[in-house]
Amino acid sequence: MKHIRPVIYLALAILGLLLQIFPWLELPAATACAVAMAVSLPYTSKGSRILVIFLMSVSCLFMLSHGAGLSLWTKALTDMLDVVVVVSFVPLLTLGVTEGGSLNVLGDFLGTHVKSMWGCYAVIAVAAFIVGSLILVTTIPLLWVISSAALSRFMKDPDRLLVISIPRGYSAALVWAPAAPTVAVCLAASQAQWLDVLPYAIGVSFVYLALALFTGYQCFKGEKADLLHLEAKPLPEDEGLFATRRKALIQMMFFLIAFVISVALLTGPYGLNYYVVVPVAALCITLLWLVVIKKTRRIPMLLLGFIKNTLPGIGSQVALLLTAGFFGTAMSLTPIEGWIGSLLAFFCDRGVLVIIAALVVLIVGGAVIGIHPFITIVVVGKSLETLESVLPITVVALTLLSASSIGFLISPLSATALVTSAMAHLSSFVVGPRNNLVYGVIASFLMVVIVYIVSQWAV
Repeated sequence: MKHIRPVIYLALAILGLLLQIFPWLELPAATACAVAMAVSLPYTSKGSRILVIFLMSVSCLFMLSHGAGLSLWTKALTDMLDVVVVVSFVPLLTLGVTEGGSLNVLGDFLGTHVKSMWGCYAVIAVAAFIVGSLILVTTIPLLWVISSAALSRFMKDPDRLLVISIPRGYSAALVWAPAAPTVAVCLAASQAQWLDVLPYAIGVSFVYLALALFTGYQCFKGEKADLLHLEAKPLPEDEGLFATRRKALIQMMFFLIAFVISVALLTGPYGLNYYVVVPVAALCITLLWLVVIKKTRRIPMLLLGFIKNTLPGIGSQVALLLTAGFFGTAMSLTPIEGWIGSLLAFFCDRGVLVIIAALVVLIVGGAVIGIHPFITIVVVGKSLETLESVLPITVVALTLLSASSIGFLISPLSATALVTSAMAHLSSFVVGPRNNLVYGVIASFLMVVIVYIVSQWAV
């Protein structure tokens, strides 16, 4: 199984990419999805496993009771395959980060310039926001290892700070990051164009980042006794090393900007498929990045290592994503979708502000009790026609994006909480709901106001 899983995930990613070009591949792609889910299930967390089994069982009962044909079963299995492709290819960008040593400069900066708990929190949260825009959930373990190694030299308990700062900074990036699965799911559900939503999404992400910094300041502003920090300064002989690391950081930022611009141009003015552009751009920019940092000879070994070591790590996300798509399709056969549509119609009659607030409560509230935000978004997407009568598609997409980023921060079953809990050796319920519930409520209120203002401007 150790060697089978990488092959299955790679085949699934390639099939998903080809399916965007050749629709007739849907049946083999659906078969690959079913195999990938079966292979992934034993390696997911206990909470995710229970959720997947329950929702898939309910979905299959819906499908069987309504006599769904083969075409609907294949659609259900492949409904979120395009997002799985994005999740599979984007971690390729970590090769450039790890080989270039871009993030090592963060440890140097923390060890020589930051002298307070609040300062450490702010630097790490901002770093998580910037890097999270590029390499997504892989940001959490990378930043955790580098920051923990630096902070442990002058702080008694770095995990206490990292478990709050990294997820909050990272979740702010999920509102706009072009390669984020959240963005892909919300665009698919709302049928909006990324470039149309981008200016508003970036604005919301900066509001979230500012809120993360403010709440961190309130939490850590008076705590200095925990620091064992001395006046550490770089030695003269280390100046060349710092210059090299700064250069690596500049390279990383260059490729981040290049990635975002390439996705924006190809999906906007040129109108290419978002789900084809993102994986291809991630692959091409990674290869170019490795050439620039003179790692050309290591490319075959790095790609092989990625397939063997990194791809198996997406098993939990694959299972949750495919489950969300299957459940969403199954819901279309039941009265439940109609009930949700009627509920949304009821709120729509109460005005724009009420429907925006209702969507936020639905997504964020569901996340708190353990419903994966992707599932809620897919279900809401089935009632898009109801929402279109009140909200422009761009506003619907912005609402889903903003609410889902909060949902991922609070949910105990999201990749953010699961990866952070693994690094901190804490329960995901502590990392998600307990640490961020108050923050999430404040962010939700802010977001409702912002999206309402955007909706009035869009009209």
